[in-house]
Amino acid sequence: MHDPKQLTIWQVEHGANQFKLRSLHQGAHVQEVFASVWSKKTMDDVVPAFAFEFAMATASECVASSCAIYTVVTTLDEAGDEVDCERLLLPLGRAGKVEQLVASLQLISLIGNFDRKTILQRFEKLSTLKIAGKLVR
Repeated sequence: MHDPKQLTIWQVEHGANQFKLRSLHQGAHVQEVFASVWSKKTMDDVVPAFAFEFAMATASECVASSCAIYTVVTTLDEAGDEVDCERLLLPLGRAGKVEQLVASLQLISLIGNFDRKTILQRFEKLSTLKIAGKLVR
């Protein structure tokens, strides 16, 4: 189940051989994790430096291929238990052109627990890519 509070929607602004992603929607839980409001800001402006290359590489693949991209990145809580961030990027558009990306960011911990206000620091300190895949048609 994808919680709407953990969704973001990005407008794809196409340019000459490049694109920018501009925030159209940021769910309440995403806003809490990042402690900022993204309205009309670009991904360049809001994604922390430690995650930027990964975020842009996966978004670029989603836009270029028009395929969904699924990743799971893991960190550890204070007790050493795993906390996963499942991220699903869905390309939306017409006539083969991706116009928007919907991103579902689900924080999951089956054993441990986390605080949305501090979990980003845990991912900055230690992140392990568990799964990365492209869902092709």
